[in-house]
Amino acid sequence: MVYAHIRAMLGGFSPYPRRCILCSMAVGTLFVSIAGVLGNHEMVNALMVGAFSLGSLWTLAGHLMMLGKAKERQEKNKNQN
Repeated sequence: MVYAHIRAMLGGFSPYPRRCILCSMAVGTLFVSIAGVLGNHEMVNALMVGAFSLGSLWTLAGHLMMLGKAKERQEKNKNQN
């Protein structure tokens, strides 16, 4: 899923801008995993267990924030054709 998301963004197969690649699950999971440097504590372990879920949340939130740009781009492409 992550590869398909990145490939669609880089290949121009998506109405979302290319900078939306920062909204991929891999980037979100990486951000959450950075908390692992804080040591072996209950809250850190809880974040690490939910890293993929929080990465998915990162992806969905990013796409919702960029939805307006995607709609504009899609309308622009329809008008050109």
